Amino acid sequence: MTKFIISTDSCVDLFKGHLDKNGVHCITMKRVLKGEEISEHYDSVKEFDAFYDALKKGALPTTVAINPAEMQQHFEEILAKEKEGDIIHIPLSSGLSVTCESAIKAAEEINKTLKGRQIYVVDSLGATLMMGMYVEELIKLRNEGVPTARAIERIHELRDHTQA
Repeated sequence: MTKFIISTDSCVDLFKGHLDKNGVHCITMKRVLKGEEISEHYDSVKEFDAFYDALKKGALPTTVAINPAEMQQHFEEILAKEKEGDIIHIPLSSGLSVTCESAIKAAEEINKTLKGRQIYVVDSLGATLMMGMYVEELIKLRNEGVPTARAIERIHELRDHTQA
């Protein structure tokens, strides 16, 4: 049985090194500060602290949603690297960003051409901590050899019974 592949975006608030160590693919969200687009995914508490210290000093960053073309490129890179397995992608909530919609559109396009594999986008209906909880559960399920369909079902169960 082929294990599924886990994908998310950097709103997951899990350190980059932790995701890398656990084979989780992550597309980086961007923000704009003073006209500069910054693409970042933190790997230490120190980096989070620097971001929040800047906010305390008056920095007002805005966010940039991931568009369908960027998401499609992300999925295609995963498929090129990982020769087997479906992809389960956990994005930032559809209620907070169009990033989820971009992931769905990209997955639908790619799925038209895939043979024997699929990309599944599971709307987190939340952010940060909730996304991280779902990714951690997927890591556990993947490592236990749970099939893709059951893993998605489990994330739906968690999501539909979690409030944040």
